Amino acid sequence: MRLFILSLLAAVLLTISPVQGRPLASCGDVITESTVLTQDLVCPGSEYAIVMGAPNITLDLGEHLLQGDSTNIGVFSNGFEGLTIQNGVIENFSRGIFLANTPDVIVQDLTVRNLEVTDPNNFIFGVAINDSQDVTVRNMLFE
Repeated sequence: MRLFILSLLAAVLLTISPVQGRPLASCGDVITESTVLTQDLVCPGSEYAIVMGAPNITLDLGEHLLQGDSTNIGVFSNGFEGLTIQNGVIENFSRGIFLANTPDVIVQDLTVRNLEVTDPNNFIFGVAINDSQDVTVRNMLFE
């Protein structure tokens, strides 16, 4: 009986505990739930370091570094609304963040630096916004 009560209590506590997000596994992941980076992530050779693959999720870099190899895109989303990207450093990409057809987004508390020009006929973008409405960019540092 005591074991049953402890199991029931544990189940109740798990259902009311806040979800912290899952740790990011590797470069190129398509995330479909809120995710917290638990360590720096270096992504040479990946077309996209992280792809936002569902609506209404948060990517929290957890004060960590997301680093590319100058030819790729740091964080990419196409067609998902209600996203938040926050809290870390994105460096050495051709585009730090690229949002396409992605409305209602918050990009905040990030440093985007050391972006590389891979084609002199193209611009570099810290945050590229294409056909996306209601995008808020705040508390950013671009170096």
